[in-house]
Amino acid sequence: MMRRIIYIIIAIACLLLLFNITDVTVIDKSLKLPVSGASVNNFKTIDTGVAKFLDFSFDQFITVERIGYQTTKVKLSYRPVYRKITVEIDEADVSSLKEQINKWVNSINTYKYTLENVENNKTYAFTQIINGKNIYTNTTYNDGKTNTSEEIFVLGENVYVRKNDSDLQEITENKDEFLNDNLIIVPLSDVITDLFDNVNNKVVFKDPADIVVSDGKNTLEIKLSQNGVPIYFELISETLAGKSISKLTIDLENTQVNLNEK
Repeated sequence: MMRRIIYIIIAIACLLLLFNITDVTVIDKSLKLPVSGASVNNFKTIDTGVAKFLDFSFDQFITVERIGYQTTKVKLSYRPVYRKITVEIDEADVSSLKEQINKWVNSINTYKYTLENVENNKTYAFTQIINGKNIYTNTTYNDGKTNTSEEIFVLGENVYVRKNDSDLQEITENKDEFLNDNLIIVPLSDVITDLFDNVNNKVVFKDPADIVVSDGKNTLEIKLSQNGVPIYFELISETLAGKSISKLTIDLENTQVNLNEK
C-alpha cells in the first residue's frame, strides 16, 4: 500500500514538473490597453487580454498573433506548475493590416454582409449571404423619392425572386439564364479590397478594436469583434459631388438562407 502511494506521489510530481498553467496577458504596447481576440499558441484572449491554458513546462516560446498587430514570439524560461507573463505587442502598418485582413477573409467560406453607400441623399445597399450552394442577395436603391428592391434566393436547385416587396415568385424555367442575367455575386474580399484602395497612409488605433486608416481626404474606420476579426468598415470619402459614406457590416453567425430574408 505504501509503495503504491509513493508511486502515485511520484507520478503527480512528474506531471507537475512536465505541465503548467500558462497565464498570458496581451497588451497594446502604445496604448497600454488589453487586447482581446489575440491568438496565444492558438488560445484566444478574452476582453481583459488574458489567455490561460495548459502547457508544457519545457516549451521555450509562445507566439502572439492578432489582426492589427505584428506577430510576436516570446522566449520563455522553464517554469513548472504556473507561469504568468505579460506580452506587449506592436501595432501593424497599413500593408500588414491589409495582408492580415485579406488572409482572414480568404479563410472564411460562409458569411453575410451588407454594403451601404450614401451620397447626395441617395442610398444604395447590397446584402449578400453565401452558404454553400445557398445564396441570397438583396439590392435596394432609394433616391429620396422612390425605393426599389430586388431579392434573389438560391436554395439548392430552387430559385426565387421578389421585387419591391411583392409576392415571392419561383423561377421554374430558364433558371440558369435568369441567374446569369440577374444574380450579382461580389466576393467579400473584393469589397474590402475596394475600401482599402481609397486609403493607404496613416494608421491610428483608437483602441485595440477600433482602427482608423486615412490619407487626408479619405478615412476608413475598422471595428473588430471581441474575437479579433473585422465586423464593420466605414469609409468616408470627399468627392467632387460632396461627401460619400460607405458602410460594410459583416455577420458570420446569421448565415442561413431562407425565404423570409429581409
